[in-house]
Amino acid sequence: MFLSPERKEIVKAKSGRTHDFIRLSPDGRTLAWVTNDIGKYKVFVKDLESGKRRKLLKGGYRTLQQKPDRSIPVLAWHPSGQFLTVMREHKGFMWMEYYHQDRKKKRERSKFLYFDKVLQMAYAPNGQDIAMSGIQNGMTDVYVYNTRSRTATNLTRDFHDDLFPAFSSDGKTIYFSSNRDNDTLGSTSGRIIRGNNQLDLFSIGYPVADSVLTRITSTPL
Repeated sequence: MFLSPERKEIVKAKSGRTHDFIRLSPDGRTLAWVTNDIGKYKVFVKDLESGKRRKLLKGGYRTLQQKPDRSIPVLAWHPSGQFLTVMREHKGFMWMEYYHQDRKKKRERSKFLYFDKVLQMAYAPNGQDIAMSGIQNGMTDVYVYNTRSRTATNLTRDFHDDLFPAFSSDGKTIYFSSNRDNDTLGSTSGRIIRGNNQLDLFSIGYPVADSVLTRITSTPL
Protein backbone atom coordinates (compact mmCIF):
# COMPACT_ATOMS: atom_id res chain seq x y z
CA MET A 1 0.00 0.00 0.00
CA PHE A 2 1.01 3.66 -0.39
CA LEU A 3 0.71 5.98 2.60
CA SER A 4 0.36 9.75 2.52
CA PRO A 5 2.30 11.97 4.98
CA GLU A 6 -0.79 11.77 7.21
CA ARG A 7 -0.47 7.95 7.11
CA LYS A 8 -3.59 7.69 4.98
CA GLU A 9 -3.83 4.67 2.73
CA ILE A 10 -3.81 5.78 -0.91
CA VAL A 11 -3.58 2.51 -2.85
CA LYS A 12 -3.86 -1.04 -1.57
CA ALA A 13 -1.92 -3.67 -3.48
CA LYS A 14 -3.84 -6.71 -4.68
CA SER A 15 -2.42 -10.17 -4.21
CA GLY A 16 0.12 -11.11 -6.88
CA ARG A 17 0.66 -7.53 -8.09
CA THR A 18 3.60 -5.26 -7.44
CA HIS A 19 3.87 -1.46 -7.38
CA ASP A 20 6.98 0.21 -8.78
CA PHE A 21 8.34 3.63 -9.79
CA ILE A 22 6.17 5.54 -7.32
CA ARG A 23 6.53 9.22 -8.26
CA LEU A 24 4.94 12.25 -6.57
CA SER A 25 4.39 15.34 -8.73
CA PRO A 26 6.42 18.47 -7.82
CA ASP A 27 3.35 20.19 -6.37
CA GLY A 28 2.55 17.13 -4.24
CA ARG A 29 -0.96 16.78 -5.63
CA THR A 30 -0.64 13.81 -7.99
CA LEU A 31 0.84 10.37 -7.50
CA ALA A 32 1.98 8.17 -10.39
CA TRP A 33 2.95 4.52 -10.23
CA VAL A 34 3.30 1.28 -12.18
CA THR A 35 1.51 -1.97 -11.34
CA ASN A 36 2.91 -5.25 -12.62
CA ASP A 37 0.83 -8.42 -12.76
CA ILE A 38 3.20 -11.24 -13.77
CA GLY A 39 4.59 -9.21 -16.67
CA LYS A 40 1.53 -7.18 -17.65
CA TYR A 41 1.87 -3.56 -16.50
CA LYS A 42 -0.34 -0.51 -16.12
CA VAL A 43 0.52 3.13 -15.33
CA PHE A 44 -1.85 5.05 -13.06
CA VAL A 45 -2.07 8.61 -11.75
CA LYS A 46 -4.19 9.67 -8.79
CA ASP A 47 -5.26 13.14 -7.68
CA LEU A 48 -4.56 13.11 -3.95
CA GLU A 49 -7.06 15.90 -3.26
CA SER A 50 -10.09 14.55 -5.12
CA GLY A 51 -9.12 10.88 -4.84
CA LYS A 52 -9.81 10.33 -8.54
CA ARG A 53 -7.60 7.80 -10.30
CA ARG A 54 -7.08 7.22 -14.00
CA LYS A 55 -5.12 4.71 -16.07
CA LEU A 56 -2.68 6.26 -18.54
CA LEU A 57 -1.51 3.16 -20.39
CA LYS A 58 -1.03 -0.58 -20.26
CA GLY A 59 1.32 -3.05 -21.92
CA GLY A 60 3.43 -6.14 -21.53
CA TYR A 61 2.34 -9.77 -21.40
CA ARG A 62 1.59 -12.14 -18.57
CA THR A 63 4.17 -14.89 -18.29
CA LEU A 64 4.50 -17.83 -15.94
CA GLN A 65 7.61 -19.27 -17.57
CA GLN A 66 10.13 -16.63 -16.50
CA LYS A 67 10.60 -13.83 -14.02
CA PRO A 68 8.64 -10.75 -15.20
CA ASP A 69 10.57 -7.61 -16.16
CA ARG A 70 9.72 -4.99 -13.53
CA SER A 71 12.25 -2.45 -14.80
CA ILE A 72 9.80 -0.90 -17.27
CA PRO A 73 8.09 1.43 -17.78
CA VAL A 74 10.17 4.20 -16.16
CA LEU A 75 8.45 7.35 -14.87
CA ALA A 76 9.60 10.95 -14.26
CA TRP A 77 7.63 14.14 -13.60
CA HIS A 78 8.58 17.33 -15.42
CA PRO A 79 9.60 20.04 -12.87
CA SER A 80 6.56 22.10 -13.86
CA GLY A 81 4.31 19.21 -12.88
CA GLN A 82 2.37 19.71 -16.10
CA PHE A 83 3.15 16.29 -17.54
CA LEU A 84 4.51 12.84 -16.71
CA THR A 85 7.24 11.35 -18.89
CA VAL A 86 7.11 7.60 -19.48
CA MET A 87 9.87 5.50 -21.01
CA ARG A 88 8.78 2.05 -22.13
CA GLU A 89 9.42 -0.76 -24.59
CA HIS A 90 6.84 -1.38 -27.30
CA LYS A 91 7.08 -3.46 -30.48
CA GLY A 92 10.84 -3.86 -30.20
CA PHE A 93 11.63 -0.16 -29.62
CA MET A 94 12.07 2.21 -26.70
CA TRP A 95 9.44 4.97 -26.66
CA MET A 96 9.41 8.27 -24.78
CA GLU A 97 5.87 9.40 -24.08
CA TYR A 98 4.44 12.54 -22.45
CA TYR A 99 1.12 12.49 -20.59
CA HIS A 100 -0.26 15.94 -19.78
CA GLN A 101 -2.21 16.76 -16.64
CA ASP A 102 -4.53 18.75 -18.90
CA ARG A 103 -6.56 16.00 -20.54
CA LYS A 104 -7.39 18.26 -23.48
CA LYS A 105 -3.80 17.93 -24.69
CA LYS A 106 -2.99 14.82 -26.68
CA ARG A 107 -0.33 12.35 -25.66
CA GLU A 108 3.02 12.94 -27.32
CA ARG A 109 5.35 10.08 -28.17
CA SER A 110 8.56 9.43 -30.09
CA LYS A 111 10.96 6.54 -30.66
CA PHE A 112 13.99 6.64 -28.38
CA LEU A 113 16.88 5.05 -30.27
CA TYR A 114 19.83 6.03 -28.07
CA PHE A 115 20.00 3.10 -25.64
CA ASP A 116 19.15 -0.57 -25.50
CA LYS A 117 17.36 0.13 -22.22
CA VAL A 118 16.70 2.98 -19.78
CA LEU A 119 16.69 1.93 -16.12
CA GLN A 120 15.98 5.25 -14.35
CA MET A 121 15.57 8.91 -15.25
CA ALA A 122 15.11 12.26 -13.51
CA TYR A 123 14.65 15.82 -14.78
CA ALA A 124 16.99 18.72 -14.15
CA PRO A 125 15.46 21.89 -12.64
CA ASN A 126 15.59 23.55 -16.07
CA GLY A 127 13.10 21.02 -17.44
CA GLN A 128 15.21 20.43 -20.55
CA ASP A 129 17.85 17.97 -19.36
CA ILE A 130 17.12 14.46 -18.11
CA ALA A 131 19.66 12.38 -16.19
CA MET A 132 19.37 8.75 -17.26
CA SER A 133 20.89 5.44 -16.33
CA GLY A 134 21.08 3.86 -19.77
CA ILE A 135 22.42 0.59 -21.16
CA GLN A 136 24.39 0.76 -24.38
CA ASN A 137 26.65 -1.99 -25.71
CA GLY A 138 26.29 -3.86 -22.44
CA MET A 139 27.48 -0.96 -20.26
CA THR A 140 25.33 0.94 -17.77
CA ASP A 141 26.35 4.61 -17.60
CA VAL A 142 24.93 7.96 -16.55
CA TYR A 143 23.80 10.07 -19.49
CA VAL A 144 22.19 13.48 -19.83
CA TYR A 145 19.55 13.69 -22.55
CA ASN A 146 18.58 17.15 -23.79
CA THR A 147 14.96 17.27 -24.89
CA ARG A 148 15.47 20.26 -27.21
CA SER A 149 18.51 19.08 -29.16
CA ARG A 150 17.56 15.40 -28.71
CA THR A 151 21.16 14.48 -27.97
CA ALA A 152 22.59 12.31 -25.19
CA THR A 153 25.94 12.90 -23.43
CA ASN A 154 27.70 10.02 -21.65
CA LEU A 155 29.18 11.24 -18.35
CA THR A 156 30.58 7.98 -16.91
CA ARG A 157 31.96 6.03 -19.84
CA ASP A 158 33.40 2.89 -18.22
CA PHE A 159 32.52 -0.70 -17.25
CA HIS A 160 31.06 0.07 -13.82
CA ASP A 161 27.31 0.06 -13.22
CA ASP A 162 25.97 3.59 -12.63
CA LEU A 163 22.37 3.78 -11.40
CA PHE A 164 19.66 6.07 -9.94
CA PRO A 165 20.95 9.45 -11.24
CA ALA A 166 19.37 12.63 -9.86
CA PHE A 167 20.14 16.34 -10.31
CA SER A 168 20.91 18.68 -7.45
CA SER A 169 18.51 21.56 -6.82
CA ASP A 170 20.74 23.99 -8.78
CA GLY A 171 21.23 21.56 -11.68
CA LYS A 172 25.03 21.72 -11.47
CA THR A 173 25.62 18.29 -9.91
CA ILE A 174 24.36 14.79 -10.62
CA TYR A 175 24.25 12.23 -7.81
CA PHE A 176 24.19 8.50 -8.59
CA SER A 177 24.82 5.03 -7.18
CA SER A 178 27.63 2.84 -8.49
CA ASN A 179 29.45 -0.42 -7.79
CA ARG A 180 32.81 1.19 -8.66
CA ASP A 181 35.64 0.68 -6.16
CA ASN A 182 37.38 4.01 -6.89
CA ASP A 183 36.55 7.60 -7.74
CA THR A 184 38.30 7.85 -11.11
CA LEU A 185 36.35 7.38 -14.35
CA GLY A 186 37.68 4.65 -16.62
CA SER A 187 39.73 2.97 -13.90
CA THR A 188 39.04 -0.64 -12.87
CA SER A 189 41.90 -1.13 -10.38
CA GLY A 190 42.40 -4.56 -11.89
CA ARG A 191 39.34 -5.97 -10.13
CA ILE A 192 36.36 -7.87 -11.42
CA ILE A 193 33.52 -5.38 -11.64
CA ARG A 194 30.36 -7.23 -12.57
CA GLY A 195 30.42 -9.47 -9.50
CA ASN A 196 30.26 -6.48 -7.16
CA ASN A 197 26.70 -5.70 -6.11
CA GLN A 198 27.69 -3.21 -3.42
CA LEU A 199 26.49 0.30 -4.34
CA ASP A 200 27.89 3.58 -3.03
CA LEU A 201 26.94 7.19 -3.71
CA PHE A 202 28.98 9.45 -5.97
CA SER A 203 28.52 12.84 -7.60
CA ILE A 204 29.75 14.41 -10.82
CA GLY A 205 29.63 18.01 -12.01
CA TYR A 206 27.43 19.07 -14.89
CA PRO A 207 27.85 20.32 -17.56
CA VAL A 208 31.57 20.44 -16.75
CA ALA A 209 32.40 16.87 -15.78
CA ASP A 210 35.74 16.00 -14.19
CA SER A 211 37.41 12.58 -14.56
CA VAL A 212 37.59 12.34 -10.77
CA LEU A 213 34.25 11.86 -9.03
CA THR A 214 33.25 12.97 -5.56
CA ARG A 215 32.71 9.93 -3.35
CA ILE A 216 29.90 10.47 -0.84
CA THR A 217 29.74 7.05 0.85
CA SER A 218 32.29 4.25 1.27
CA THR A 219 30.85 0.95 2.46
CA PRO A 220 33.13 -1.95 1.47
CA LEU A 221 31.78 -5.47 1.95
